[in-house]
Amino acid sequence: IKSPSASLSDDQIELLKKAENEKYKHFILSGGSGCGKTILGAEIAKIKIAKLTEKKENVKVKVMVCVNGNKSPDALLQKLRSEYFNGMEDYLTEDDFSLLGSNDNRITSDQ
Repeated sequence: IKSPSASLSDDQIELLKKAENEKYKHFILSGGSGCGKTILGAEIAKIKIAKLTEKKENVKVKVMVCVNGNKSPDALLQKLRSEYFNGMEDYLTEDDFSLLGSNDNRITSDQ
């Protein structure tokens, strides 16, 4: 977390611990603006990638972002690629990021 004053809630810590467990493979995060969904989602994906890489398993990660009401979904995807997953091109390609949901009264899906 970039901000020195930022901290994780108990629920967020528990979620990241669950990400380390092989039993949990899919995560759906919901919540209000600024609650940490994007950062937590990126960290969960990184945890899963690290665990699979440790076991020398084939790593395939798909990042899907719901854009309901988001005024700039493309900017959010670009931020994910450039900030949260920078340096992880071996595991994530352009095709591994998808937009899902409605934006400006139309349904969006890149996949």
